[in-house]
Amino acid sequence: MESGRFIDTNLRDCIFFDMGMDRNRYVDSGMAQSEFSYIHLENSKFINCYLKNGKMENCDMTGFTVDGVSVRDALDAYRKINGGM
Repeated sequence: MESGRFIDTNLRDCIFFDMGMDRNRYVDSGMAQSEFSYIHLENSKFINCYLKNGKMENCDMTGFTVDGVSVRDALDAYRKINGGM
């Protein structure tokens, strides 16, 4: 399906595997307790998102910024001050 619209749709507890979902927009959507594995989010934006208690593990953060601050540079500085990780 291309150019589809899902409005007020319940997709809880679904598994999406090997999906082509480039250039999608998710607006005012609840995705709490979701897991994203082997997902390509290159050049994606997160705007006004609630990311409390979220985790990122084994991710390529090259060029990723938070409020204009390079995450990779911030992590490198943190590791240098705190003895690595």
